[in-house]
Amino acid sequence: MVLPDQFPQASAFDIVACRDCGMAYSTMAANPAEMEAYYASTESLASQLALPPDTVAPAWQDARLGTVAEMIALRLSDRDARILDVGCGSGALLAHLRARGFKALVGVDPTLAAAASGRSIGLDIREGTVTRLPHDLGIFDLVVLSHVVEHLPDPGHALDSLTTVLHPGGLVSVDVPDATRLAAFVKLPFLEFSTEHLNYFSGESLCALMGRRGFECVSLEPGTFVLQPGIDYPSLSCLFRLSERVHHSPPDPALALALRAYVAACERCVAGFDRRLEDKVGPGRSVAVRGMGDLAWNLLAATGLSRLEIDAYIDASPQKQRLTIGGRPIRPPSVALSERIPVILLSLLHEGPMIEAARADHPGHPIIPLSQLLPPVGTPAAEGRP
Repeated sequence: MVLPDQFPQASAFDIVACRDCGMAYSTMAANPAEMEAYYASTESLASQLALPPDTVAPAWQDARLGTVAEMIALRLSDRDARILDVGCGSGALLAHLRARGFKALVGVDPTLAAAASGRSIGLDIREGTVTRLPHDLGIFDLVVLSHVVEHLPDPGHALDSLTTVLHPGGLVSVDVPDATRLAAFVKLPFLEFSTEHLNYFSGESLCALMGRRGFECVSLEPGTFVLQPGIDYPSLSCLFRLSERVHHSPPDPALALALRAYVAACERCVAGFDRRLEDKVGPGRSVAVRGMGDLAWNLLAATGLSRLEIDAYIDASPQKQRLTIGGRPIRPPSVALSERIPVILLSLLHEGPMIEAARADHPGHPIIPLSQLLPPVGTPAAEGRP
């Protein structure tokens, strides 16, 4: 990956499958203290996604959290049950649970801006992480880990800490990406191999990890949600109960095979991307790139962009403008560019307004939206057709 100099992770890493249990994970994680400091900083994706007070969450994000809240409401009939949401961000899930009648709600998140945003709408959100829980939380009937476990440098150690805040027989709700189905959802190459995702799960490997910590699987449901407009994503929604014994499971060889299929699908997607890039830009030409985020870090390394001269890295966010790439600062949209070089947009999020802003900021420069470099809507992602 092409990473900002301020990020603690290594820019080159492996995805490894354990021969003993079948679990798959990334070797890119920095040490836990560095990762916690990163998540609490303004450079992290979590911090960038923290919503200011009174800001409405994007519809697709709100819909996903609403679905999670509805599943919890169906599983937990007692509206007086104490619920802890670990990695709660700005508290959107807690707000959905509050709207469904739950009263005893607590959130924990390492990002100060996110916690402050949640508290501004009356939610009880404390600073902390799953391995560094506040001491005065008390005991809960349900702990929620919604798209948290895939981010943990040491998930086993983190899950051990949950036993200290759960009633005997207490429940844990876990949502993770479903790595066994990633290959069928490739629209953006290598999206799952990111600075944020360190662990990759099948249902079997997740149940095995939880079982070794004394959590018995109650239910496991595959699903799909909208990651952002035009990008669907496979997920697993699982419920576990804290039991009095360890549950052992056989290794899961299917997970490594599924990840190999995902890599192959991403490589085909990259081949199509590169053909379109060459048609629009030509070989060896200078370009500017705009929209610096996790997707950009992959595209700059894995596609034909790595063979072009990057004249400028551009992002409208003042937070991103604090970063450097190879010692070169990420510049604001007002930066002067070499005459007529193309500006390639490396984000699909709010692409329409982003195109309009780029045209206004860079008059006379060809603007190439990312959607023009990806497989057309309706094309099977695994084929990667131009």
